[in-house]
Amino acid sequence: MLIIQAVKNQNGQSLAEIVLAIAIFSVLALSLVSLSLGGLSASLRAEELSEAQFLAQEGLEAVRSIKSRAWNELIYNSSEVGTSSGKWVLVGEGTSGKFGKFERQINFYPVWRDINNQIVSPDIDSSYLDVSSKIAESVVSWQTEQGTQTQVKYVSYLTNWEASFWEQSDWRGGPGQLIWTDETKYYSNDGNININTFGQVELALVATSTYATSSVLISSAFDTGTSSAFCVIYWEEEIPDSCTLCQVKFQVKTAPDSGGTPGIWQSNWIGPEGDDGDEDDCFTNNHGELMPIDLNGDQWIKYRVVLEGDASSTPILKRFRIYYQ
Repeated sequence: MLIIQAVKNQNGQSLAEIVLAIAIFSVLALSLVSLSLGGLSASLRAEELSEAQFLAQEGLEAVRSIKSRAWNELIYNSSEVGTSSGKWVLVGEGTSGKFGKFERQINFYPVWRDINNQIVSPDIDSSYLDVSSKIAESVVSWQTEQGTQTQVKYVSYLTNWEASFWEQSDWRGGPGQLIWTDETKYYSNDGNININTFGQVELALVATSTYATSSVLISSAFDTGTSSAFCVIYWEEEIPDSCTLCQVKFQVKTAPDSGGTPGIWQSNWIGPEGDDGDEDDCFTNNHGELMPIDLNGDQWIKYRVVLEGDASSTPILKRFRIYYQ
């Protein structure tokens, strides 16, 4: 008969008891290690998420700062933000920021409106691009410790409607005013213009049922009161459906302040392409166009408006406005 007898150690514990105790301890130890690693992983994930949220929020706050200072700097489809002279700026088209494992990119999307100023998709008839509204999206992406690609996205709707503006809607006071004081007057015209009707400018009749084919009016110089960013130009117009040649076009000039009067004006009249020497460059979209950033920093501004027709019809300018910050 084979007899198996448990051998006890000096403390009276059997070898079987020791083996069992070691096994139980190993299981418990593995469980504790697993719980510890799981807690550490969750802590890392929470820390990563918190940092990503901070970076995304920082991106949007930077964009809001830029839009409050100079709306016309928001000219990119996507860009990272940086600082220049202590101010937030957009770095350039297609750029992104690297922050360790995190990458940030800020995207901008256009806003389209209908004739009732309601936001619509761009394929709706009569929709137009609202250059005073944008959608900004701050996206932060990273790869987790588990190899999962993750991102945090913050979105904000931006507008420029709180900016100051210079408006003229009556020209009946006539020419001869160099500095803007009387809201019904302006600086000069070429004589081919009719300003006699309240709230509008049109081409003058030169014969029975025959209009001048073009005319030019130059405004008085307007003082914004401080160095400004000139953001958006906008006007209201009426164009006869039958007149394919009828058009209203604007150009501007700016100048620094010189003791309460304009300093040296820019040498060229400027359109959306900026001060490039092209005198034919004009603003032509009455729903609004961004003004070039090379106008920013001056204090004085004036406009030049050209009306063009086909002799049998005339375009009508009804109200003009420039937004500045």
